[in-house]
Amino acid sequence: MSFSFPPNSALPKYVQAIRWLEDALKRGDFKPGDQLPGESALAKRFNVSTITIRQAFQELTRQGRLIRYPYRGTFVTPAIASENQPAHHADLIRSRLPHKRILVLAAYCDSKETIAIPRTLGKGRQDQILEAFEKEVSRHGFHCQIKRLIRHDTRQELSAGEIAKYDAAFLLADTLSLEEQTNCVHDLTNAKIPFIVSDYFGTAPAHRIQESLAQGVEAALSHFASLGHSRIGLLTFETLPHWGEEWPWLQARRDAFLHSARRRGWKKPEQRIWSVSLPKLKKGQYVSLIQETAGERLVEQFLRNGGQQQCTALLAINDRVAMGFQTGLSKHCAKRLPLFSYIGFDNEIAAQSVGLTTVASPAQEMGIGAAAMLFELMNAPHSRNMRSLEFAPCLLCRASTEPVKPDAKIK
Repeated sequence: MSFSFPPNSALPKYVQAIRWLEDALKRGDFKPGDQLPGESALAKRFNVSTITIRQAFQELTRQGRLIRYPYRGTFVTPAIASENQPAHHADLIRSRLPHKRILVLAAYCDSKETIAIPRTLGKGRQDQILEAFEKEVSRHGFHCQIKRLIRHDTRQELSAGEIAKYDAAFLLADTLSLEEQTNCVHDLTNAKIPFIVSDYFGTAPAHRIQESLAQGVEAALSHFASLGHSRIGLLTFETLPHWGEEWPWLQARRDAFLHSARRRGWKKPEQRIWSVSLPKLKKGQYVSLIQETAGERLVEQFLRNGGQQQCTALLAINDRVAMGFQTGLSKHCAKRLPLFSYIGFDNEIAAQSVGLTTVASPAQEMGIGAAAMLFELMNAPHSRNMRSLEFAPCLLCRASTEPVKPDAKIK
């Protein structure tokens, strides 16, 4: 049986879905550990899109009320068990581990002088994954020892003896170079403790969790298409000139854009990509802010090459680039601002405040999933099968995306 939410409600449909789910949890319709119906089933029941249900699931997962496992489904968070009734296999292995400590290696681009991140920047994606992971393992008596790794810092080699003091390890490798990622995995392997890696593109074998970057790009382009946009450009930056290599996630999103564009039959989609080089960090700088500056720098190139005639919608490689581009465009075109729709990535706090439609990383789900996988590895430390979990991001629709307008050009 299907029914619709009240058509005259001022609340967005995904908020109404959240409230229905919250009421169902309070009534006990779904008990701790129960699996919820799938996105498609609930979307059909409520006569809404699967994106709406996914947004509701994402928010309740962020609150810790739901847990989402790739290829398994969405579950109500299990109740925390008493000491006499363990509810998680982590409790089964806790008593036989000597340290009850997990080494967390968290990689960053920012120099050591910039550890105190301004509150206005909010927690980055990596910190959100770490926070969810730390919260989940602490529920079962494990303590995280966090070691900060800085990209291209040659003084941070790890010895097998140091690593062996821990029961397990979690490497958040996103900002490391490919060589650094591979070297860290070799170090962890030599220490002979269970470990997993997030956002890993290195060559050595490792258990890993990943965000599906291609799925995020496809969700953004599909949303643009649903609004009638067919002339879509990509705003990005290059790291090869000043950083020595292209960041893997950057290349993956760019490749996903080209793949989706060609699948849609676009002609010469590479001509719809605008890019500038990202400078190296200087002392006291934040990588997120130099990315925003790169977005501003893209404006001149975009206008000079006739981008306003080629595009009605723009996909930015992340939220910072999107916001920087919007700022730069308002400066260059103060008299008549071009009418573009925008989508970014990462769901930063600043993006929320300016109404930017974004593809939110599944940070909460990745942190919880990482804990679950690590507990499984600790319970079977000699398993030789490499495991990989991929998590889908979620599109969050806001004011920056609108149906295509016939006059969306600068004269």
